[in-house]
Amino acid sequence: MAKQNNIFKLRGTIGDATFYKSQDGHMIREKGGVDADRIKNDPRFERVRENGAEFGKAGKDGKVIRNAFKNVVNKSADNRLPSRLVKDLMQIVKTDTLNARGLRKAASGDLVLLQGFEFNATAPLSVSFTANYSVGFNRTDGFATISVSNFVPTIQLRYPQGATHYKLIGGAAIIDFAAGTFENGFDEGAGRVISDAEASASSLTIPIPPNNTLPLFVVFGVMFYQQVNGTLYHLSNGSYNAFAIVKVDA
Repeated sequence: MAKQNNIFKLRGTIGDATFYKSQDGHMIREKGGVDADRIKNDPRFERVRENGAEFGKAGKDGKVIRNAFKNVVNKSADNRLPSRLVKDLMQIVKTDTLNARGLRKAASGDLVLLQGFEFNATAPLSVSFTANYSVGFNRTDGFATISVSNFVPTIQLRYPQGATHYKLIGGAAIIDFAAGTFENGFDEGAGRVISDAEASASSLTIPIPPNNTLPLFVVFGVMFYQQVNGTLYHLSNGSYNAFAIVKVDA
């Protein structure tokens, strides 16, 4: 695989070379590959089939997680989120000790390894928001909580130029990976001014289905806004809006 450096950026296939555009720019790769029917049936490709099956399941699981938090992810995710998430899920698949190769799945592995996963790699939560907070949940009564200590916005927020306000937002989801379904809830704080004045402690309370034993994921993040004539407008700046999985209970 190589980059195109010529003036005219090509797309398509010429001889044994395929020209295409990716997130890394205009690329070239050698045409080729193994016949699909051979991969399906040749015993020598058994490992390939097993890896493919597990990768496909991880891709579906990643999509369920992204959809569960779509409300906030769409405003904060980097463009490599799907591939990064699948990569981490594949590492979790390898911790599955219950199923044979090719049948392993993230739901049978150590899902807690997803705790700390950043939805926006260009703006990690630990960089955009450095105040102290804690996460709790009550499965019986059906809620998750995020408690934030008092902090100084201009010091403990990394915010874009033009931002006047911020909101702290939390979400939680119960995910059924076998069915590919989820139940979620969200809570967000009021828009607060970015200033040198200390912001008082606050908390978010997020509803979840009570008495549920399926894997629970809690996310937390910060979004930035600009106030114009009394109205807050969301700033879609991928270098600052941050969200992360801050708690996994599975």
